Amino acid sequence: MIQAEKDAMKLFDNIGRGYGMDPLISNIISIIYLEPEPICLDEIAKRTGYSLASISNKIKQIELFTPITRVRKPGSKKCYLYMEKEMFKVFKSQMRKHREVKIVPLKTHLPSIIKDYKKQAKTDKDKKKVKILEQYYKDVEKFDTIMSNMLKKLEGLEWLKRNQL
Repeated sequence: MIQAEKDAMKLFDNIGRGYGMDPLISNIISIIYLEPEPICLDEIAKRTGYSLASISNKIKQIELFTPITRVRKPGSKKCYLYMEKEMFKVFKSQMRKHREVKIVPLKTHLPSIIKDYKKQAKTDKDKKKVKILEQYYKDVEKFDTIMSNMLKKLEGLEWLKRNQL
């Protein structure tokens, strides 16, 4: 591995740790991201010095928040991993997942919960909790608007990039 690659991996590792990732997860993401082609789990285990089982468990965690694709190669039983390299696509994918997993369920279910909470609230403390939920819902709506606008802009940037404008 050349020094520049080591420096890039160290930078990515530091960024990952800034988000609270453990060192192995951060290292695995760096390895997968820097590989131009899909990489097998065996190779990741070899590079990190961890067992295949440890790598496999960490990959399951990573897949929850990172757009990693599992790839099967014809004639091989090994599992290969690939990560999108275009920042706009990665960011857009993460935003869409965040919206699907958090924003949409909140917008769907929180209004009825607030309505029921208001009916059941008897104490001042309960009423304050209703106010907290109402403000949270308003914030979710604002955030959803911002995310929707950002997604449209990212799609526009992708179009520009595809068309080299």
